[in-house]
Amino acid sequence: MRLVTTISLISLAIANQSFASDLHKIGASIDYHLDQESAAGYGAFYQWKFGESIEFEVNYIQSNDIEITTNDNVIAGDFSHLLLGANFIKQYNEELSFKAGTGLGYVTTSSNEFLIEKQTIAPYIKLSANYQINDQFSVEIGQLSHFHKNELSTNHSVFIGFAFQFGSDTQYQPQLNEASQQIKQAAQPVINQQPQTMVERDVATTKQEITEPVMKTPATWFVQLGAYLNMVNAEQALMNFSSKLPSVQLIIVQSKGYYRIVCKPLISKQRADDLMDNLNTKYQLSGYVTQLMAN
Repeated sequence: MRLVTTISLISLAIANQSFASDLHKIGASIDYHLDQESAAGYGAFYQWKFGESIEFEVNYIQSNDIEITTNDNVIAGDFSHLLLGANFIKQYNEELSFKAGTGLGYVTTSSNEFLIEKQTIAPYIKLSANYQINDQFSVEIGQLSHFHKNELSTNHSVFIGFAFQFGSDTQYQPQLNEASQQIKQAAQPVINQQPQTMVERDVATTKQEITEPVMKTPATWFVQLGAYLNMVNAEQALMNFSSKLPSVQLIIVQSKGYYRIVCKPLISKQRADDLMDNLNTKYQLSGYVTQLMAN
């Protein structure tokens, strides 16, 4: 009953949110308890990223055989539990992110109730790193700490999980300072019946450039200012960036499923670093130095 109430409260809270993202992941994991005596356990999970830095997670784990020693007594058994919680996400770069999560675990089965009682609820915490292999698949490695009663008490396990994702994610934005966020929020359609300005002509030219490979080598250095899931948003943001950075040539490059606003290709990382430092000093913008391959 307590588990149902908890799920209902969380569902109501989520239903009242204005979702910035709608990304779903389903996957399977291998879970190794620190007191594992047999083959590692296994699990299945579902994750729903409904905000820029938060996701809801349901995780089912079967422990396999666990053995602990207390006062010269050996207690063994296995159990399964259902975890329900939320993860807070810190994006490190386009592929790598870190997660810190917490929630409640419900013990669904137990082969030895001296080890752990079934139908009990206990909190847990989670720390992990997630690597995005491509647009559909990711791998996550981390640890779980459970706070049970009985002989098992506080216990820890490590896991590795593989997930398939679908849905839409918010665009990854490397700039974090206030000035950059204001530019992002200002990216609105521009209605002007006057003849095309230089910035508008640049956008029109960019539409033609994006259909052709921008990089002449396998990978070229860029300073990236933003990445968007659709071309319209990228064009709007390009016009705003270009109006604020008149001395910097900006283009749109399509790579890894995103329309990216970048500077013109640079021949070395050092030049990209110098440009990024200049943007930071002169315009208070934080660029992202990267190498890209055109789609």
